[in-house]
Amino acid sequence: MILNRTRDHLHQLVDNLPESQWSAAERALQHLHLLATKTIDDEPWTDDDEEAVREAEAEIARGDYTSHEEARRQLLGPQ
Repeated sequence: MILNRTRDHLHQLVDNLPESQWSAAERALQHLHLLATKTIDDEPWTDDDEEAVREAEAEIARGDYTSHEEARRQLLGPQ
């Protein structure tokens, strides 16, 4: 019974969204679905993985990255 109420509430939230927010809602739900269904990476850590981390850390040190706020704006548009 609780699951039905939750499902009904989710439907109500979607039904009440303005059309301008449908794309953002779809992306958010797709992201949640991916998180819920992703599998654990059971491959061993490699030298390539280590190099990728070093490169990412160097990019961050240079300031060559997109902030959380900017990524959110790009994905969701102006709020």
